[in-house]
Amino acid sequence: MERKIGWNDLFLAGSVVDLDVGMWSARTKIKAADLGIDDSPEVHKALSLGCHRLVPKDAFDKVREIAWAAKRAIESHSLNFPFIRGARYVPDAKMGSLIDRLKKQREAFDAESDRICADYQSITAEMLPVIRKALLDATGDEEIAKAAYDRVLSEYPSADEIRSKFYIRWNVYAVSGAKSGAIADTMAQETESVKSIVRSMIEQLREEFSERLGAVTAAIAKGGKLNSMTIESTREVLDRVESMNLFGDSVLADQVWKLRGIIDTAERNGKIYASKKSGFLNDLTSIQREVEKSAEDAVAEAEANLTGLGRRKFNIPTEGVM
Repeated sequence: MERKIGWNDLFLAGSVVDLDVGMWSARTKIKAADLGIDDSPEVHKALSLGCHRLVPKDAFDKVREIAWAAKRAIESHSLNFPFIRGARYVPDAKMGSLIDRLKKQREAFDAESDRICADYQSITAEMLPVIRKALLDATGDEEIAKAAYDRVLSEYPSADEIRSKFYIRWNVYAVSGAKSGAIADTMAQETESVKSIVRSMIEQLREEFSERLGAVTAAIAKGGKLNSMTIESTREVLDRVESMNLFGDSVLADQVWKLRGIIDTAERNGKIYASKKSGFLNDLTSIQREVEKSAEDAVAEAEANLTGLGRRKFNIPTEGVM
């Protein structure tokens, strides 16, 4: 009897990574009393009072950029894992490189967070006069503004409390299949879930390829020369698609190879002359038609490839890989 694909087969080839980033919001809600307004039910229904910003707008720009760099590192090494919100599926071959990059980003994030806490007094001191003036401008009343200002001051946490709000951590784990093969309904549901996820990841990779293909097509349609930036970014996408085609989508692999050939030819020729432009566009249109075909054959390929790999022994840490 043909064995159906299950969770254990999928996680022979990779693991799920879930990034968790924490930052202090540095905001506190504006209360009606801060503006000299009665705190009535009608006020709550009709007005959205917003928030006080407790530090300058750009105070956390650097630490925020480091967090985004960690997120981009995961995205460049992975595919979306739709079964778990926010999680990414990382092939085993890319896991070591990803963890190394995440550790470097965490080190930079921690250093910048420490700097923020060390400079906490000066950062807040820069904002306090702005808050006080804003309250006075909003209320037009010194007494109300002072009371609101004192309340806002009381909302500031200590530097130690703030430091605990800044963190980067991650979890690496796998989903284990049903323990008993005798439960036919459970096994059938598991198979459909896994196939749905594989289909989603195959379609995601094809979509990434199609977006880059569209950019190349648009550039060639205008005629002239493909600039070096277009060529370089296209090759980066093709490299990623090739490296992430871990389920063996042969249609996608063939079209990647064809687009590489077009890019190489365009680069060698320098300029795409009008007499050759139609040929390039026909080739690109043909590639687009192929990748837009149903992914069902690719899912069947993936199922055949994955079920032939054997079983994996799981070692699932509860904390980020250190």
